[in-house]
Amino acid sequence: MWTGRSLLSMSDADAGEARALLGLAHGDAWRGDELDGKIVANLFFEDSTRTRVSFSIAGQALGARVVDLTSKGSSVAKGETLLDTAWTIEAMGVDVLVVRAGQSGAAALIDGHTKCSVVNAGDGMHQHPTQALADALTIGRSFGRESDWDFSGLKVAIVGDVVSSRVARSAVGLFTALGAEVVLVGPASMVQGSLAVLGCSVTDDLDSVVGECDAVMMLRIQFERGVVGCWHRCESIGLGMG
Repeated sequence: MWTGRSLLSMSDADAGEARALLGLAHGDAWRGDELDGKIVANLFFEDSTRTRVSFSIAGQALGARVVDLTSKGSSVAKGETLLDTAWTIEAMGVDVLVVRAGQSGAAALIDGHTKCSVVNAGDGMHQHPTQALADALTIGRSFGRESDWDFSGLKVAIVGDVVSSRVARSAVGLFTALGAEVVLVGPASMVQGSLAVLGCSVTDDLDSVVGECDAVMMLRIQFERGVVGCWHRCESIGLGMG
């Protein structure tokens, strides 16, 4: 069973709890009233389309009353801090805060200073645990692992701008906890060797590993973050980086 109050990270994923969540997501026993009487506030301080709409639809489908708040439509735009906003929303009787923010650690900060359950919907370049669960659900279904969600014997390659990707960090934590072998693939500027500390292998040679992999996750280049983003902005105004 899931025993945590909040869902913040997959860096220390518990295999048993993850498998319980995947089993629930895969099942068809949902009544539609699991969150009846609960209020879920989606606090999206960073732009999002799919994740924000997904959480709204999911909350409503489970019977919750859902409130959507973005930074442009809140007092954050006038200088209020994320924590001040969370406290204000909590005081209104909200039960769950779904937090997306550009600052790494934002969801954990709010979780540590409120009594609400907090779900991390993406924080900076840190974590995106629900995306990792969705990806694991897809992989498990694709390879017939629905009975136990044991990924032993599967090899997954995550390719692209890994250093900027919270999705990649979450996926590595969850996939390895479930028993999969994970390899990160990309040039050194996007896949630093130090990322091996996450419990995976690292290479810049896609051709050497793609034939050995059961699944490949392709990541977009996140021009809005990090060194690559700096290079892109300089190029756009005619400043070379060479």
